[in-house]
Parts: sequence; C-alpha cells; structure tokens
Amino acid sequence: MVAFANKGNAVIIMTNADNGGKLIGEILRSVSNYYNWGISKPKVVEVIDLPVEYLKGFVGTYKLNFQVSAIGDYLIEITIVENQLQVYDPNNGETNTLTATEDFKYIDLITGDEVTVKLENNIPTVLFNNQFTFYKEQK
Repeated sequence: MVAFANKGNAVIIMTNADNGGKLIGEILRSVSNYYNWGISKPKVVEVIDLPVEYLKGFVGTYKLNFQVSAIGDYLIEITIVENQLQVYDPNNGETNTLTATEDFKYIDLITGDEVTVKLENNIPTVLFNNQFTFYKEQK
C-alpha cells in the first residue's frame, strides 16, 4: 500500500505469489506514471566493477538478526554470478543481482533494492534497504 494522505491518493496491490514483489513494483510504477505521482521517476546510478577476489569475501550464508514467525532462522545465500553478487532467498525463491556503486554499496538494478555491506569484527554484515540486517554465518 502506498498513500499520499495530503493529496487523497492511494494504491493497494496484492498478489498471491511468492515472487509477487517484482509484479507489485511494476504495477506501482505504472500507476505512478499514469497518475503522475513521481514514484516511477528513473534514478541514475553510477556503477563500478569490483574484482572477483574482493567479492569472494562476501560469499556465504547469512542469517537475519531476528527470528521470523513460522520460519525461525531466516537465511539467505550470497554467491558470485558473472562478476556480481547474487543474493538467493530460499524462503520466497527470489534472487537479487547486486551491482556495485561503491566498495560497500550495491543496488539491484531491476528492483531498486539497495544493499550496504559492512565489516563488524571482520565479519561481513549485509543491510537491505536500511531495514534488514543479516550476519554472515561462520563455519
């Protein structure tokens, strides 16, 4: 749901699919474009190439910093595909391909999801959209 209370505009989009997030984004951008809400304005980002050796330090299994109802430990997998980080979420089947904008900042050019990677005590931590924190599992 997105609402602009000061203008009296709103849209509610529901799907019944595990990969509904991408469909919701497409519908939201289309509605925004049609009604000129400004949500769909393109964002220009400058991307950089990072060496695969650098990216390898982020490969592994990551766990969300809180338990999720009916799931428990919420895990994601980060791999390298075609010189980019790829995040696979087995809980909903979604995959994000992350393109570097800085050494520790990435964006999914399709969904617009922004990811920051931090090192805490030499352990990679992934922050999705400034909301969800995942810590790399140590073997």
